[in-house]
Amino acid sequence: MIKEKSLFYDNTSDKLQKMVDDFVSDDFKVGDNVDVEGRYLKRNRSQNEDAINVVKVVEVKENSLVVLNGYHDKDTWEVSKEHCKRNSLRVGPDPFAKEDWHRKINKMDLSLDGIVGMLFERETTPLQGADGKIHEIHELNWNPYVKDSEGNLLFYQRDFVWTLEQKQLLIESIYNYLNCGMILVRERSFDFVEKEVKKGNYNVGFFDIVDGKQRLNALYEFLTNQFKDLHGNYFGDLSAMSKRVFADSTCFAFGIMRERSTDEDVINSFLNVNFTGTPMSREHIEYVRSLKNKIEK
Repeated sequence: MIKEKSLFYDNTSDKLQKMVDDFVSDDFKVGDNVDVEGRYLKRNRSQNEDAINVVKVVEVKENSLVVLNGYHDKDTWEVSKEHCKRNSLRVGPDPFAKEDWHRKINKMDLSLDGIVGMLFERETTPLQGADGKIHEIHELNWNPYVKDSEGNLLFYQRDFVWTLEQKQLLIESIYNYLNCGMILVRERSFDFVEKEVKKGNYNVGFFDIVDGKQRLNALYEFLTNQFKDLHGNYFGDLSAMSKRVFADSTCFAFGIMRERSTDEDVINSFLNVNFTGTPMSREHIEYVRSLKNKIEK
């Protein structure tokens, strides 16, 4: 069957078409992006003279537009208005998030063995605290925080809330090679962790769990034989081959928010990233949203 129309690009409602028509027919303004055929420009970005170039208006004259057209911001070209059309690409509703927190996520292809090895199987790091004692710091912080403008700790995660059945269903999903969502963590530098411990804050780790706390805990509890699966087996009961298949599973996407991520990025990701399981209460969502007004920028 030959596809005649695209469900994505050939799908314009009457409402959107009217908005586009009104926008295109309006007067040109400085800052507008306009469509101009390559033949009318000093620098055509294509060898095809009919190719549409999108250029920015820097000056509006009576019958022409001065547009940026060159290799530098000062390279301009004057084009007759009759050869220009306001670019309507961004006309209409745009519900997508404007924050760029998602660009700071480094997505990695890791098996369960790789995730568990990174977060649970590394040796603890001994650091001296404000009390003069040595504290063993784990890789993963189950109860992470952001800071307000005065340096106070603001915790944003829930407690462990999954039921036994939810944990068992996650394990069953892994058995059936299903996609189980993303595990998202925030990377903390050694310097950051060391400074926090010296301040007397021992609730710290080299990775903060941002999304996937319930799933990750269920996985850890099953691997440490704390509950049986739906078939009545502990992980330790599984055959050697089954353990190997389990370890090699890529059921979770895995993302790391690198050190350059801000507290605001973390809160935005926590509120926006998709996850399965027990929905957060409206009260908890509103609480986390309120942290955005308190955290350090």
